[in-house]
Amino acid sequence: DAYYFLPSEDEWYKAAYYDPTKGGSGGYWLYPTQSDSVPGNVIGAGADQANITNGSNEYSVTQSSSYSSSQNYLTAGGDYSNSASSYGTFDQGGNVWEWNDAVIAGFSRGLRGGSWYSNEYYLRSSYRNYGTPTDENFNVGFRVASVPEPSAVMLMLAGGVALLARRRRKATLCSS
Repeated sequence: DAYYFLPSEDEWYKAAYYDPTKGGSGGYWLYPTQSDSVPGNVIGAGADQANITNGSNEYSVTQSSSYSSSQNYLTAGGDYSNSASSYGTFDQGGNVWEWNDAVIAGFSRGLRGGSWYSNEYYLRSSYRNYGTPTDENFNVGFRVASVPEPSAVMLMLAGGVALLARRRRKATLCSS
């Protein structure tokens, strides 16, 4: 009965990669930027961008001289606003690895999405990572999911169905 929760790995994966309109009947993208092409990492540069490194290897925090001047490091959620998933979620690729509720083994739990410290390989839909939730890390965070409130239209529709069912039952009782 929770309103807010850590998403399951399936929920996280679908929100990041699935597009119900891809190919006319739905499908999964390779990257969570609605693309099968390697994303760039420039804020405001248009679609298919994510907060990742541009190099082929991860940057080392202890080697500050290896940082790229084009690297955005940690950014505010939604900074890559032109690269939302099909479901409208932002930054599921890059920025920080995100926990999900998958139990990998023992105390290890699922991580998805790569981080600003990762290259594009770790953003791919096929890449699955894990960690121990009690460990602190500079490039790991979480996404909170919520159950949306029913819309007014759905409530009216449910009320209409209930009214029709009641009316039909009353008519059946009267004719008996």
